[in-house]
Amino acid sequence: MAMPLVSVVLIVVDMFLLAMGKYDHFNSGQFLRMAVLLVIVNIAVFVILEKYTGLMKHEMELVQEKNKWQSDAYLMEIAAKNMKERLQITESSIQNDQLMRHDRRHFEAALYQLLEEGNTEKAKKYLAERLAIVISNLLEIENSCDRKVILDEDGYPFSREEDHGIGTRSVVAFVNKTDSEICYLTEGTRFRVRMII
Repeated sequence: MAMPLVSVVLIVVDMFLLAMGKYDHFNSGQFLRMAVLLVIVNIAVFVILEKYTGLMKHEMELVQEKNKWQSDAYLMEIAAKNMKERLQITESSIQNDQLMRHDRRHFEAALYQLLEEGNTEKAKKYLAERLAIVISNLLEIENSCDRKVILDEDGYPFSREEDHGIGTRSVVAFVNKTDSEICYLTEGTRFRVRMII
């Protein structure tokens, strides 16, 4: 916009100087042709610059839109991955819950039958065996911990590795069955277990 304005100012100044007789070698016809040519060149430059600016603006908008699509796609990919992990954890929790319910039903049925039959000594022995299994699982978990211990949202250690974490699930099942309390305290690769039965 500044370029055509400068040309117009120059043409007006030159016309004034021509009118004053300051240009001996130009006549008004030559000056008029030069002024028209200068205006046409300025208009052409102005149009080209406007087109170029429009194209650059459009190209920048396309780049911004592309970046937005890539960003949205990345966020969707992360969300899908997180959702998949949550579904896997939920499926695993459901399977563990079914396992614990199954084990609890059999445990309670066996204990109830022993008590119904009046075999309190066998019932005590059965409970003691069960407790020994839980304690051995705790020792096994403590001994097999070779990396930083991660606790889940309930405060229990968990593992994403296949065939790992079975001992912990067994302990948690026992705690739930016996209305006991358990607390895991972690320090790097070590953890302590406090259990109140």
